[in-house]
Order: sequence, then C-alpha cells, then structure tokens
Amino acid sequence: MRHFFKNIFLLSYLFIAFPALATPLSHTAKYDISLLSTEGGAQSVVGANGILKYQIRKACSYWQTETIFSLDINYDISGIETTNWKQETTESLDGCVFDFKVFTRDKSTDHSDLQGQIRCDGKKQKIYVSHPFKEDHVLNQTVKTPLQQMENLFTAAKAGKKHFSSIVYDGTQYNGIMFVSVFISENKKPARFNALKDKKSWHFDFAFYPLNDKTDVPAYETSAIYYENGVADEIIQDFGAYRLLSTLKELKPLRNLTCSGK
Repeated sequence: MRHFFKNIFLLSYLFIAFPALATPLSHTAKYDISLLSTEGGAQSVVGANGILKYQIRKACSYWQTETIFSLDINYDISGIETTNWKQETTESLDGCVFDFKVFTRDKSTDHSDLQGQIRCDGKKQKIYVSHPFKEDHVLNQTVKTPLQQMENLFTAAKAGKKHFSSIVYDGTQYNGIMFVSVFISENKKPARFNALKDKKSWHFDFAFYPLNDKTDVPAYETSAIYYENGVADEIIQDFGAYRLLSTLKELKPLRNLTCSGK
C-alpha cells in the first residue's frame, strides 16, 4: 500500500494550477474512492471504499494545502486494511520554499511521520528533514516541487506537446524522489461543476519510476482529467493487481488569504 499513498498525495499536489494559463482556484474538494477493477487470485482485492478531502488556498505569496485521506481495502483472504493519512504543505511558485508534514491518523489523533522542507542554496536545492530524524543535504539533480511540476505540465499541454517528463519530490517520503513520464491528450468529457465548465482541460497519463531505477516497468501508473484552474476529476490509479477510481463529488471555491492572513 505504500505506493498508493505516495501516488495519491502526488496527485493531490498536481491539482495546483499554473497562473499563466488561468487563475488558480483556491478550493476544497472531496473525492470518493472505489474499486474500478481487480485481476483476482488468492490474495486479490475484492473491494475498496475511501474518501480524499483536499484543500488548497493561496496565502499571500504562498500556497497552502491540506490533504486528509481515508481508505479501506478489502482483501479476499486477509480482510480489510484501513489507512488514514494527512499531509500539510506550504510552497512558493519558484520552488525555493516547500514545507511538508505527513501524519498518520489514529482514532482522530495525528501522529507525525515526516517533517521537512526544501530551500534554495544558491543554484542548488537543499532538503532539510527535522522528523523522524535530523538530516540535510544538497540534492544532486534539479527536482521539481509539486507546484513547479504542474506549471511545466500545463505549459507543455498548452503548447500542444504530447509527452512530458520530469523529476519530482512530493514530500510524502524522505527518499521518495520519482521520475515521472506523462502523456497528454485532449479531454472530450464535459465538466460536471460550474467552476469547471468554461475551463480548458486535458487527459494526462502518468507513469512513476523510482529515481535511478534501471527497470523499464513503472512502480505505478495513473490517469486523470485536469482543468486549467488546477482541479482534477476521474483519477484512475493502476497498481497492476487492481485499479482504484477517485471521483470528484464536491467542489467549493475559497477566497485567497491576504498577507495579513485575512
């Protein structure tokens, strides 16, 4: 299940939009998660039920997010596995500020799993981890933070490109830097929410590879519809033995916060 957690949080970050394409939408969104298909077998997944609650809001010159995630996976033999996670982030458009906190939720109590930040050090990026251990080091390659990733992704889509790739760090695991390959195509499905009906959208197919892994087989794959104001719908996550579908059920625009916090 670890790959699923990384995937769902990375996708939640990708909801952030690129301001050059359209005004990013500060909003809250709720997604229902269900089992789309399963390959069967002795250890097969026979059911899935979950909720993803996501909020993104511009606060002065930064973007703040909160993701709350709850999922029950039902296995044919071993029964139900329940997971509850929360993540909070603060990020700047230039990628020089990226603060991340990850929590495991147990009986409504949050237990800290990971806390750290990325800062620019001259032309280099430096990652600082403060929990569960203290460590800092300069990143050996240019890593896109989630906001930068979406900026480049929408720029590629607007330019008519069919393929895009980058190296991304989403702050869900200490060493979770991924190479991401994305195929872009036109979305032909109509929008279901008023805030999306006049927005351009695309269909993206993502393949995630652990950095420096020699295999040509992705760790997991995802497809989704993304609108230029940063909202996503119909997210399909493929883990090989089964696929999950996350469907947008509620969407509420929020007002941006001023530098005074009001």
